[in-house]
Amino acid sequence: AVSDPPVLINGIRVNVVSRAEPPAGWFRVPDVGCGTQPVRRLTVDLDDDPVRPRYIEVDEATDEEKPARYDLTLRVSPTDPEVLEINATARRSDVRFTLTLLYQSQSGAGEYVIGADEPLRVTALRPGAAQAYDVVGDALVRSPDRDPSPGGSLPLC
Repeated sequence: AVSDPPVLINGIRVNVVSRAEPPAGWFRVPDVGCGTQPVRRLTVDLDDDPVRPRYIEVDEATDEEKPARYDLTLRVSPTDPEVLEINATARRSDVRFTLTLLYQSQSGAGEYVIGADEPLRVTALRPGAAQAYDVVGDALVRSPDRDPSPGGSLPLC
């Protein structure tokens, strides 16, 4: 929300734009930072049909994960930011997709599309095709102990 009064977020819709065979070649996973801001977690299995986001919550008292939910309602205002961490996976395809944020404001219902100009992308790994490298100075250095297994994933945090 960028102004008062608060906005109600009613959910997120996943729109698969295309599916293709996973690309051949090698990949460099970018260095990304993970902050300390409290986040709400969302998982998306792009191999599902239909694709539906699952919202993951952690019990603050026990630090245990609660059962996943398929619905979401958040009240957002300029002073109460919300951060959604989206973990999208694909084990069979190279998938391009968008996310549509559904909301209700004082002026009515609306949608905001994330990835409208350039769809988001998640790709499966071809078996045995992924190797891990680290950047050391100006060079890529092979790190075989970090290679993902077929059907596995590359960690970003």
